[in-house]
Amino acid sequence: MKKIKDIFWLLFWGIIGGAFFVGCILGFGYLVNNAGKLFHFRSGVFSSIAGPLVLSLLAGVIFGATHIISKVWNRFSKGYWEQAPLLFSKEEMDAISRHPLTAAILNKNDWELMGCMGLQKTRITARDKDRGKKLANEVIVNGKTALHIAAILGAKSACESLLYFWADPFCKDKYGRTPLDYAVEHHHEEVIKLLEKATRKTKRKK
Repeated sequence: MKKIKDIFWLLFWGIIGGAFFVGCILGFGYLVNNAGKLFHFRSGVFSSIAGPLVLSLLAGVIFGATHIISKVWNRFSKGYWEQAPLLFSKEEMDAISRHPLTAAILNKNDWELMGCMGLQKTRITARDKDRGKKLANEVIVNGKTALHIAAILGAKSACESLLYFWADPFCKDKYGRTPLDYAVEHHHEEVIKLLEKATRKTKRKK
C-alpha cells in the first residue's frame, strides 16, 4: 500500500512540475519572440540582449522551482526514515541523520544529495571533484562511508552519485564489510549489479 501511495505522489508532483516547466518554457519563449512588441522597445541593443536575459531568467526560475518541488516532495515522502532505525543502531542513526550527505540519502532527495556533492553545477572544477571525492569517502560512523549507508538502504541513485565521485566500493567498515556485502545481505538486486560493475571497473584500472 505504501508503494502505491509513493507512486501516486511521485506522479502527482511529476505532473505538477512538468506542467510548470512547460508553461515557463512556452511563456519565456513567447517573451523572447515578442519582447519588443510587448514592451514597445525599438532599440537594437535591447533586442540583442533580450534573448540571453530571458533565458537566464528561465534558468533561474527552473532551478528555483526544482528546488522547491524537491522540498515539497521531501515533506510528502518519508524517504528511508521509517526503515533506517531497523537497519542501523541508535549511535549510527544519530551520526547518519546529522551528516548532510547521509541525511540527503535518508530523505531520498537526489537533488539535495547532488547539491552536497557539487553536481548541480554546469561545470565541475578540479577542486569540486577533489571535495566530492573526499566527501564520498568520508567515514560517517563505525567505519561506514555514505556508500555503505546507501547500499544498506538500497538507494541506487545515491550509489550512482557517490560512485561518480570515486567513492571506494572496496572500502571496509570496522566489521570488515564492503558496501557490496551489505547490498547482498539486504537483497538489493539493482545496487548489487551497480556495485559489482563498479568493482570490476576499479580492478581493471588497477
